[in-house]
Amino acid sequence: MLISALLVALFVVEPPPGAAPETQSPATSPAATPAPEPAPSLPPPSEAVVTMLNSGDAPREQLRLALKVGEVQFAVMEMDMQMKMAMDGAAQPAPKMPSFNMNMRIKVEEALPDGRWKYIAEFTSVDVTPKEGTPPEMVTIMQATMAEMVGMKIAAEIDPTGRQQNLQIVSKITNPMLLQQLESMKQSMSQMAIRLPEPEVGADAKWEVEANAAFGGIASRQRSTYRLLSRSGNTVKLGISTRQSPAERNAPIKNLPAGMTGTLVDLSGDGNGELVYDLSRVMPRQGRVVGESVVNMNMEGHGMKAKLDTHTSLVMTIREVNAPGKAPAPK
Repeated sequence: MLISALLVALFVVEPPPGAAPETQSPATSPAATPAPEPAPSLPPPSEAVVTMLNSGDAPREQLRLALKVGEVQFAVMEMDMQMKMAMDGAAQPAPKMPSFNMNMRIKVEEALPDGRWKYIAEFTSVDVTPKEGTPPEMVTIMQATMAEMVGMKIAAEIDPTGRQQNLQIVSKITNPMLLQQLESMKQSMSQMAIRLPEPEVGADAKWEVEANAAFGGIASRQRSTYRLLSRSGNTVKLGISTRQSPAERNAPIKNLPAGMTGTLVDLSGDGNGELVYDLSRVMPRQGRVVGESVVNMNMEGHGMKAKLDTHTSLVMTIREVNAPGKAPAPK
């Protein structure tokens, strides 16, 4: 959610054509512009800590993924995000955001000796759908950026409990805005991916997953609480609630366009929803997560300098399909 919000933030803070840049008086202008100091390194992502809160009702059994090499899953992820924004404390006009539909092909590529599997998720098509009131220039920018995602791939390794490692973009990226969006997709996929507890569990079991993660060069702390609502064979239905906070305040925002710099002052977010998994699949068969976040950041560049505060709401859904863009027949 945070990385997607940056696309809108940049659209707002980018000066209009012909805008005058900031100037300094001769008395205070330095003789030469000093070289920028390197951005401080971010803390590395931490191993997730899974805490059992309640083992649930009897009968209990272990929940484990059972993937097969060569298995292919097609899924559509839809994101509807809206934002309110203030610049230096003054409310700004809130453009109506378009919605995004991303078709993915997820294939289990390899079974590793230690019991994990390697999979690759490829974006097969991406659509940007404007709403009434969406600025045409925003649509143009986002359509151009999102169109470049088609064919891009994200690889990861996953174990039977859903623990993911080495989640990385395997395609070569040169467009910084595209890199931001792909980092956002990594975040969304991580949020949608299942994480199962070690002990046996029954109905109403609860467990918590907490970890540091670095998305788009920003370190965050995320706590997710899962509740087992039901299980039938390989199909499990989970309730999920999430809470996000900064792992490091005043952290630099990386991968911004040339000439732009940013600092994350603070962030807070929470969300909740339900996800239905087939334990023979990497991603959910279906799910819906609703969330909100508040982000405070300082942005500078192209003659502008401002404190930017955003309040973002997000509805994210995912569903399995028979083929890219083609929903399965109703049961």
